[in-house]
Amino acid sequence: VFFMKESLIIEKWSRVLWLMIPNILFMAGTLFIVTWVDRLIRLSYEDHMAIVFGATGKNNGTAIALATMAFSPMVPIPAATVPIFQIILLVAYLKMAPWIRRYFDRTPRKVTPIVGKGDA
Repeated sequence: VFFMKESLIIEKWSRVLWLMIPNILFMAGTLFIVTWVDRLIRLSYEDHMAIVFGATGKNNGTAIALATMAFSPMVPIPAATVPIFQIILLVAYLKMAPWIRRYFDRTPRKVTPIVGKGDA
Protein backbone atom coordinates (compact mmCIF):
# COMPACT_ATOMS: atom_id res chain seq x y z
CA VAL A 1 0.00 0.00 0.00
CA PHE A 2 2.93 2.33 0.74
CA PHE A 3 4.12 2.04 -2.86
CA MET A 4 0.72 3.13 -4.21
CA LYS A 5 1.45 6.62 -2.88
CA GLU A 6 5.16 6.86 -3.69
CA SER A 7 4.65 9.45 -6.43
CA LEU A 8 2.71 11.73 -4.06
CA ILE A 9 5.29 11.21 -1.32
CA ILE A 10 8.15 12.12 -3.67
CA GLU A 11 6.21 15.04 -5.14
CA LYS A 12 5.25 16.42 -1.70
CA TRP A 13 8.46 15.53 0.16
CA SER A 14 8.33 18.70 2.27
CA ARG A 15 5.02 17.54 3.73
CA VAL A 16 6.62 14.24 4.62
CA LEU A 17 9.19 16.13 6.67
CA TRP A 18 6.40 17.91 8.54
CA LEU A 19 4.65 14.58 9.09
CA MET A 20 7.80 13.24 10.70
CA ILE A 21 7.08 15.15 13.93
CA PRO A 22 3.60 13.79 14.70
CA ASN A 23 4.57 10.31 13.45
CA ILE A 24 7.59 10.14 15.73
CA LEU A 25 5.60 11.54 18.67
CA PHE A 26 2.82 9.00 18.08
CA MET A 27 5.19 6.04 17.78
CA ALA A 28 7.30 7.11 20.77
CA GLY A 29 4.15 7.64 22.82
CA THR A 30 2.82 4.24 21.81
CA LEU A 31 6.09 2.52 22.73
CA PHE A 32 6.20 4.36 26.08
CA ILE A 33 2.60 3.52 26.99
CA VAL A 34 2.88 -0.13 25.95
CA THR A 35 6.13 -0.49 27.91
CA TRP A 36 4.61 1.10 31.01
CA VAL A 37 1.38 -0.94 30.84
CA ASP A 38 3.23 -4.20 30.21
CA ARG A 39 5.39 -3.60 33.27
CA LEU A 40 2.36 -2.53 35.29
CA ILE A 41 0.63 -5.84 34.56
CA ARG A 42 3.90 -7.64 35.31
CA LEU A 43 4.64 -9.16 31.95
CA SER A 44 8.07 -10.59 31.38
CA TYR A 45 10.55 -8.74 29.20
CA GLU A 46 10.22 -11.43 26.51
CA ASP A 47 6.40 -11.20 26.43
CA HIS A 48 6.62 -7.42 26.34
CA MET A 49 8.94 -7.41 23.32
CA ALA A 50 6.63 -9.82 21.48
CA ILE A 51 3.67 -7.52 22.14
CA VAL A 52 5.54 -4.35 21.15
CA PHE A 53 6.67 -5.71 17.79
CA GLY A 54 3.42 -7.55 17.13
CA ALA A 55 1.07 -4.70 17.92
CA THR A 56 2.86 -1.44 17.12
CA GLY A 57 2.38 -1.55 13.37
CA LYS A 58 -1.06 -3.08 13.09
CA ASN A 59 -3.89 -1.69 10.93
CA ASN A 60 -1.70 0.75 9.01
CA GLY A 61 -2.48 -0.83 5.63
CA THR A 62 -6.18 -0.87 6.44
CA ALA A 63 -6.11 2.82 7.37
CA ILE A 64 -4.39 3.72 4.10
CA ALA A 65 -6.84 1.69 2.01
CA LEU A 66 -9.89 3.22 3.69
CA ALA A 67 -8.50 6.74 3.44
CA THR A 68 -7.67 6.26 -0.24
CA MET A 69 -11.15 5.00 -1.08
CA ALA A 70 -13.08 7.51 1.01
CA PHE A 71 -11.16 10.77 0.68
CA SER A 72 -8.84 12.77 -1.56
CA PRO A 73 -5.47 11.37 -2.69
CA MET A 74 -3.57 13.42 -0.08
CA VAL A 75 -5.41 12.00 2.94
CA PRO A 76 -3.53 8.66 3.09
CA ILE A 77 -0.11 10.33 2.97
CA PRO A 78 0.26 10.51 6.79
CA ALA A 79 -0.56 6.83 7.18
CA ALA A 80 1.65 5.92 4.22
CA THR A 81 4.66 7.60 5.81
CA VAL A 82 4.30 5.86 9.17
CA PRO A 83 6.36 2.79 8.10
CA ILE A 84 9.33 5.01 7.28
CA PHE A 85 9.53 6.30 10.84
CA GLN A 86 8.22 3.12 12.44
CA ILE A 87 11.22 1.10 11.28
CA ILE A 88 13.66 3.70 12.59
CA LEU A 89 11.96 3.90 15.99
CA LEU A 90 11.66 0.12 16.38
CA VAL A 91 15.36 -0.31 15.58
CA ALA A 92 16.13 2.38 18.17
CA TYR A 93 13.87 0.53 20.63
CA LEU A 94 15.87 -2.65 20.00
CA LYS A 95 19.08 -0.73 20.67
CA MET A 96 17.57 0.23 24.05
CA ALA A 97 16.97 -3.44 24.92
CA PRO A 98 19.50 -3.57 27.80
CA TRP A 99 17.81 -0.64 29.56
CA ILE A 100 14.33 -2.01 28.87
CA ARG A 101 15.34 -5.42 30.24
CA ARG A 102 16.61 -3.77 33.45
CA TYR A 103 13.35 -1.81 33.69
CA PHE A 104 11.39 -5.07 33.55
CA ASP A 105 13.78 -6.82 35.95
CA ARG A 106 12.95 -4.20 38.60
CA THR A 107 9.29 -5.19 38.44
CA PRO A 108 8.28 -6.58 41.82
CA ARG A 109 6.97 -10.10 41.43
CA LYS A 110 4.38 -11.65 43.67
CA VAL A 111 6.15 -13.97 46.07
CA THR A 112 4.19 -16.91 47.37
CA PRO A 113 5.41 -17.93 50.81
CA ILE A 114 6.29 -21.57 51.22
CA VAL A 115 4.67 -23.08 54.25
CA GLY A 116 6.96 -25.50 56.10
CA LYS A 117 6.07 -28.26 58.56
CA GLY A 118 6.25 -26.03 61.60
CA ASP A 119 4.45 -23.06 60.02
CA ALA A 120 1.01 -24.60 59.60
